[in-house]
Amino acid sequence: MTRLTWTPGRVTRAEHIPLRAAGLDDREILDIVQVASCFAFMNRLADGTGVTVEPNRHALARTLFGSTALEAHLAWGGASTGVPT
Repeated sequence: MTRLTWTPGRVTRAEHIPLRAAGLDDREILDIVQVASCFAFMNRLADGTGVTVEPNRHALARTLFGSTALEAHLAWGGASTGVPT
């Protein structure tokens, strides 16, 4: 569902074909779309309001998303972990 993230207006039923081929039903496809949409919304909300990861969460964020992504996020908010990527 990469297209849903990057170009949501271009999503067509064709994106469902590989999901159905993998054995997913309508409910499972809906779940994927809802989760991807929720993440996109929350990321835009956090970015738009300047929410950043608290320092006590940096290690977890680095594990989940990688150092490069964490540093990019913190740079947007004007902060740094101080740890080289």
